[in-house]
Amino acid sequence: MSQQIKDGESLALVLRLMPNMLNENNDQHNPDTERRIEVDQSNYSVIVNERVIVKWLNVPLPEPHPGVRILTHLDEVGYREAPKLLSVETRNGLVYALINEYLVGAVDGWDWCVNDLQRELFGIIEPRFLQTAAQLGEMCARLHVSLATPSALIRSPITQIPISFERSRCQGVFDQAVNSATGSAAIILQKYEGDIRRVLSALDDIGDVTAIAVHGDLHVGQFLRTDQDLYITDFDGDPIGSLETCLLPRPAVVDVASLMQSIDHVGRVVIRREPTKRTTIESMLSKACDAMLATYCQTLRTAGKIDLFDERLLRTLRVAQELHEIAYASTLLPEWIYVPEQSLPALFEQGVG
Repeated sequence: MSQQIKDGESLALVLRLMPNMLNENNDQHNPDTERRIEVDQSNYSVIVNERVIVKWLNVPLPEPHPGVRILTHLDEVGYREAPKLLSVETRNGLVYALINEYLVGAVDGWDWCVNDLQRELFGIIEPRFLQTAAQLGEMCARLHVSLATPSALIRSPITQIPISFERSRCQGVFDQAVNSATGSAAIILQKYEGDIRRVLSALDDIGDVTAIAVHGDLHVGQFLRTDQDLYITDFDGDPIGSLETCLLPRPAVVDVASLMQSIDHVGRVVIRREPTKRTTIESMLSKACDAMLATYCQTLRTAGKIDLFDERLLRTLRVAQELHEIAYASTLLPEWIYVPEQSLPALFEQGVG
C-alpha cells in the first residue's frame, strides 16, 4: 500500500532523526518550512528548511535498500558527485524514507539539458550539446570506477555473472512493452518485432560477463546542475523493476545504454517543441551519443578499468532501454510515450539495432 504522507510529517521526521541540523532554524525569525518537489517521481519528496530532502518511498521496501547500499559504499570510497545520504527512516526492517543533502538551486537534466539544446538551436548560447554529452559520459565512468572500488560494505565489487540474467531481463521488458502498449506504440512494436527479437537474441551466444553494482536508472534527469557543478542522484534503481534486480551486480553497460538513449530523448523532447528543427537536431543526436561513449571509455581507460565496458552488449541494451521506456510510459507516464515511439525506430534506421 502506498504511504499517505501528511503535512508536517517530513519536518517532524527530520527534527527527530537530525535535530542538530535544524536547530538554527528553530526561531521566530526563521521558521521551519516544507516544500514538495513538484515533478514526476516514483516517490514523494519534500524539501525541509531548504537544507535536506526527505524522499518517502511510495511503498516501503525491506532492507537492504539499493539506494542506501550504493550511497553508503560511494561515501566510503570517497565519491563526491552525489548528494550525501544523511539519514534513513526504518521501521520493523522496512525502509520508509531517505534524507539526503539538498543542493540549493539544483535543476535536473530534463530541464537544464533540454533548455540548453533549445537555446543552442537559436543561437542564444554557445554550442555545447556535444560537450555536455561528453561530460555526462565522463561522470558515468567516474561513478563506475567508484562502484568498482572495494569498500567495507562491498568487499568484492567486480564479479562475473552469466549473461542469461540480462537476456531474461531484456525479454521481460519486451513482454512488458508488448502487453502494455496501445495505439501507435503497439503498431511500432509489431512493425519491428522481428528486428527486436534478432537484437535480443545476440546475447544468446555470450557467456559470463563482468558486473558491478550499477545505478540502474541512469538518464539525464538524474544529473542535477547547480551554479558550480553536476551531481548524480536517485540510486533506487529501475522504477518498474524488482527489488532483487536492483540489488544484483549487472554489466556497467546497463547504465551506458540508458544514458545514451536519454541523450537521444533530450533531442526528441526538443523536436516536439521545435518541429522545424528536426533535421538539425537529429543530425546532432548520434554525434552526441558517440561523444558520450568515447569520453566514457577514455575515462575508464585512464583509470585502468576499461574491462568494465563490454561493447558486445551495448546494441542490445540500447534497444532494450527503448522497450523499457515504452513499458514505463504505457503503465506510469502516458505523456512520455511519444519519445520511445521516435527513439526505437531511429535505432533501427541508424543501423544501431
